[in-house]
Amino acid sequence: MIRLSLLGSLDLRAGDGRQMLSVLAQPKRVALLAYLAADRDFVRRDTLLGLFWPESDEERARHALRQSLYTLRRSLGPRVLASRGDEELGIDRDHLECDVGLFEAAVRNGEAEAALELYKGDLLEGFFLSDAAEFEKWLDGRRTTLRNQAAEAAWSLAQRAEDAGERTEAALWARKAADFSQDDEATVQRLMGMLDRLGDRAAALRAYEAFAWRLENELGLQPSPETQALISEIRAREAAAPSSGDAGSQARAEASRAHAEPLEREPSRPDESLLKGAPTVTAESERAAAKVSSETAAARVRAVTAEPETPDGEPKKSRFRLGVAVAALAAAAVIVDLTEIVQAVSSWFFRDDPDSAAVESPATFSAADLDIRRLAVLYFDDMSEGQDFDYLAAGLTDGLIQRLSHVPGLVVISRNGVKPYRNADVTLDSIVRALRTGTIVEGSVKGDADLIRVDVRLIDAATNAPIDSRTVEQPAATQLVLLDKVSLEVEEFLRKRLGEEIHLREIRKGTESPEAWSLVRRAELLIDDAGTLEQADDSAGAHETLARADLLLARAQETDREWSLPTVTRGWVAFGRAKIGRASPASWDDELLSQAIAYANDALDLAPGDPSALELRGTARFYSAWEGGTSDAAAEWAAAEGDLRAAVEADREAARAWAELSRLLIHTGRAQEAGLAAERAVEADAFHEMNKDLLFNAAYAALQKGEYEEARRISTMGTETYPSDPAFPALELLGMASPAAPEPDVGHAWHLTEILEEQLPKMASQWELLTAAVLARAGQSDSARAVISRASDSTNANALYYEANGWLLLGEKTEALRLLARYSELQPERHGQLATDPWWESLRGDPEFEALLTQD
Repeated sequence: MIRLSLLGSLDLRAGDGRQMLSVLAQPKRVALLAYLAADRDFVRRDTLLGLFWPESDEERARHALRQSLYTLRRSLGPRVLASRGDEELGIDRDHLECDVGLFEAAVRNGEAEAALELYKGDLLEGFFLSDAAEFEKWLDGRRTTLRNQAAEAAWSLAQRAEDAGERTEAALWARKAADFSQDDEATVQRLMGMLDRLGDRAAALRAYEAFAWRLENELGLQPSPETQALISEIRAREAAAPSSGDAGSQARAEASRAHAEPLEREPSRPDESLLKGAPTVTAESERAAAKVSSETAAARVRAVTAEPETPDGEPKKSRFRLGVAVAALAAAAVIVDLTEIVQAVSSWFFRDDPDSAAVESPATFSAADLDIRRLAVLYFDDMSEGQDFDYLAAGLTDGLIQRLSHVPGLVVISRNGVKPYRNADVTLDSIVRALRTGTIVEGSVKGDADLIRVDVRLIDAATNAPIDSRTVEQPAATQLVLLDKVSLEVEEFLRKRLGEEIHLREIRKGTESPEAWSLVRRAELLIDDAGTLEQADDSAGAHETLARADLLLARAQETDREWSLPTVTRGWVAFGRAKIGRASPASWDDELLSQAIAYANDALDLAPGDPSALELRGTARFYSAWEGGTSDAAAEWAAAEGDLRAAVEADREAARAWAELSRLLIHTGRAQEAGLAAERAVEADAFHEMNKDLLFNAAYAALQKGEYEEARRISTMGTETYPSDPAFPALELLGMASPAAPEPDVGHAWHLTEILEEQLPKMASQWELLTAAVLARAGQSDSARAVISRASDSTNANALYYEANGWLLLGEKTEALRLLARYSELQPERHGQLATDPWWESLRGDPEFEALLTQD
């Protein structure tokens, strides 16, 4: 049976577990299949025409629908799509299983936990069709319905746990329910009420603060009088709680009141009228973008308490005897409970261990002092019914600590540092105070004999606010494989989100103008939206969105004339616009590339030697001379290489600069150097921001070095990770066309060609010429000649290169040399690639070939 996953990440797999990438590569067919699969009934064809082809006349729309259905039947098999009469279509549930149907069935049957295990995110999360407004309306409505069902399922589990006296589990389910609708005020009130009943009023206060911050900073509104009245009641109960005179309780109450006070606010966002009419991805993507922007709370949060000072104003030093230390801690009530006192004293003994949380002063601290790069992975909780997975939770924690410790730029508390908090009844605030960490990772493990589920949360230690969360599930196979897979996936999630968080805080440091910073952030969100629109083939929308981002960046330049970041970002916006809707760098917009170079020069005037500006200029220079063929192009490539090398020399962690340097070296035929640069890019990409480019560069460098199995492995990984990107099928096809590669699969080569022709139809001749080479390698000479004859293109340099390979594989050396001579005329600067490409190994030493390499 075929399995379709629409909740969270999109996935389609055949009965044998193979991912069906050809279907996932075309957005409209994905949308059509999703619409049919997410509906429990048959749908009329007229409804589908109005949803997916509203601008087409009936004849064209029906033709497009027939073509889409034909392609789906060919890919999925003839029995998945069902008909009822001539005008109604649906899904045969005996041959395709969809997680949406399973989720709704579990909700109807009252199986709340099973339903939430299926609900891994919004319906078609991040998916968008630019030319199907009615489908988008349906999708938004369906997302809301499913999200509300998930929230109610979580609330039912929270209520059940509360009734059973399971306070911790009740709070977890309540928070999960609120996560599904965090911007709904009634939901926030419900969460606050439950946390209050459970006695966790500090958590209720934090929930209110997070909601109030989002409301003011994103909508300019205040919570309703009802919500404010509720939080006032909770604050009053929290303040009244320490009536026994317990010092720890008093400290907690004071800390809660401090947290509850209004946060320092930045000036409001600039006038939104600039963006009136801007294309948007969906309401869902806007909410996601707003969620990403919540990291600014950490920069704005007030210091909870101040560092104690001596009479002369200098901070106290706690170099005193153990008995004095304990007495001072207890008397000052700085550590809020007995467990914290024990931890603090323990840290005093182990002060030579940087991970043991020894501190100069036991006093509380300013949240602004916390560094997000200093991270603690707390031991995961075993939430399984029989507490059977404690060893697995510990192994996962240890594995994550080990993995993250190798990430450049992170300081990760060691196992010895976090072990004292394992199974200890210590508040998160107390752990943060002891360990001085800016980021906390916590999670839980639950499951049974068949399936293990890991929930992981990334928390901003300054505010106790969640940054993001992720659920990972794996079949309970061998435990070593399970641990490795889950650790790898969780590590990937943490690295990416931390990278985003660190980037946002770094740009905040570059300016003292809140207005300039806010303008840059708004521009970056628009740039992200433009990328989503471009992936949805909405080139016009992507262009317009980037143009609006440029307007915001221009205003940021005017607001802070000393800040180089807006200028550099304008350069990257120009660079992005130069390539939208264009298949090859050879066709990119030269004027926009020139603009990018000009912005880089302006930024270097402001900040000489700025590695980000050097990276921009080097990258734009490289692509502006992509076709080569002139001495000016050679000089531009040399200048681009100089800029990129200067960028990585100034910032050894500039992953994108290393990646572009690798691509430039590949382009100029220096495969060995390119491979080394690609390796450096991988090392520098601490937060996995450049995975796609790095995978591409690594695979291409492996091809150029003749490492075909490695190239295919990386290409396959790229295709699985980025199914809509044509670069990886192209690389795989290039590898299959290589003379010394393993035995080719002709059927798979045609499959790759079909995908590439659909995604990049203007380059169809090149894909067919590569397939002709595969046919020649497979001994199908007549077919290879026929394909070459129809696909030959004497005006395209790449086509000449690929055709020469095909003729050489067919034994036609003279024709191959003729085509290579023509290629050399069109691309005189690419002699380096001719000299090193393993495709031409059989021509080494041939006088005619050697003469090509020495031509001016």
